[in-house]
Amino acid sequence: MLTKFSSLPIGKRLGILIALAAGIAGLVAATMWTQQPEMQVLFANLAPEDAGAIVEKLKEGKVPYEVGLGGTSLLVPSAQVHDLRLQLAGQGLPHGGGVGFEIFDRSSLGMSEFVQKLNYRRALQGELARTIAQMPDVARARVHLAVPERRLFATDHDRPRASVVLSLRGSNPLSRTQIQGIVHLVASSVEGLQTRDVTVVDGNGRLMSDGGGGGDGSSRLTGSQLDYQRTLEKDIETRIQTMLERIVGNNKAVVRVSSVLDLRQVEMTEERYDPNGQVARSEQRI
Repeated sequence: MLTKFSSLPIGKRLGILIALAAGIAGLVAATMWTQQPEMQVLFANLAPEDAGAIVEKLKEGKVPYEVGLGGTSLLVPSAQVHDLRLQLAGQGLPHGGGVGFEIFDRSSLGMSEFVQKLNYRRALQGELARTIAQMPDVARARVHLAVPERRLFATDHDRPRASVVLSLRGSNPLSRTQIQGIVHLVASSVEGLQTRDVTVVDGNGRLMSDGGGGGDGSSRLTGSQLDYQRTLEKDIETRIQTMLERIVGNNKAVVRVSSVLDLRQVEMTEERYDPNGQVARSEQRI
């Protein structure tokens, strides 16, 4: 066998050696691939800071992992998924894109009052963002609170305000009821915060909350009041457009109506005295 191989030309011998090496390499690769553990998603839709923190923990534990979907999901061996989730949850991971009240678990004795207030605001923002992100249609949420400092003997106080930025999972927008729920959730979690001072926008910067709370203290319309306003505007548009189309022809007129409704409710108590119908209260004759 060796005599026949040595009698072959150099080119053929070299080709045989290359083919043999390639076959051995392919066999080794196939063996390694079959022995590679099956990977399963550990966490998906992660914020960058959460993904980085989890990767550090996986490196410390020497756990093999893969990064997918542009760094927003992590895959680990399927046999370790549940154990790793419990282990990371015990360490407060993932945070959900923000810091919650666990920030006070590592507070120092020399912390000033200003830092304590700042940390409390950060923790409240993070906890609200985590709660909102639990909604099925919300992928991520960020909450920003602007709480003015109360001053002693001050007569005028600025109202606290809040802004909520949402990243949705699908292309369908949130319903009006869901948006109102988010607004009331944030307003109920901050002392002195009113629903008219909570702004909700999506990831593209489009306003999702109804109306705007002006500085004059006017309140926002509720969902039923907005539906009534739009129904009224649509009815007036239809009537005007029907009148115009009788003159200019069908589909030759466009009408838009914007209404301002005064929906204030006033309760009045009135007492009347009729001067022409006076009756003597008492009478005495002597």
